[in-house]
Amino acid sequence: MKLTYEVGSNRIVGAQLLSKHDITAAINTLSLAIATKQTTQQLAFADFFFQPEFDQQWNYLCALAHAAYRQAKEIQPVAL
Repeated sequence: MKLTYEVGSNRIVGAQLLSKHDITAAINTLSLAIATKQTTQQLAFADFFFQPEFDQQWNYLCALAHAAYRQAKEIQPVAL
């Protein structure tokens, strides 16, 4: 999985997912995040449905966005 975002604003501009399972819902979620100009922080802390008996508490898209958000905090924008 890859999440592409703008440095500085952290706005999500692209994503790559590869799986042998049906990930249509994840792709639709990322498409909506891009269309609505969400940031990595907004996606990282989005509330997704889960069932404690079957799922993990954190959705993997939230985990991906959270990793990108942490990474973005370490990157300093360079003025051109």
